[in-house]
Amino acid sequence: MKALQNFVSQFGLGISKEQLVRKAYFHMVANGYDACILNEKYIIIDGEEYQLIKSRKNGWTVKAF
Repeated sequence: MKALQNFVSQFGLGISKEQLVRKAYFHMVANGYDACILNEKYIIIDGEEYQLIKSRKNGWTVKAF
């Protein structure tokens, strides 16, 4: 999901995954997406589950699973 990737790319590695998932949830809901949080570590947007992965090389990336 390009909109989610663009949003999480704005953040550095200092933010925790749980905080970033929460911020991404509110951002996506504000932009009209149907979103929910799963176990504080995953975000579900329009029925698709996404995981946020922190990497020193690439920063934050979004992976569907």
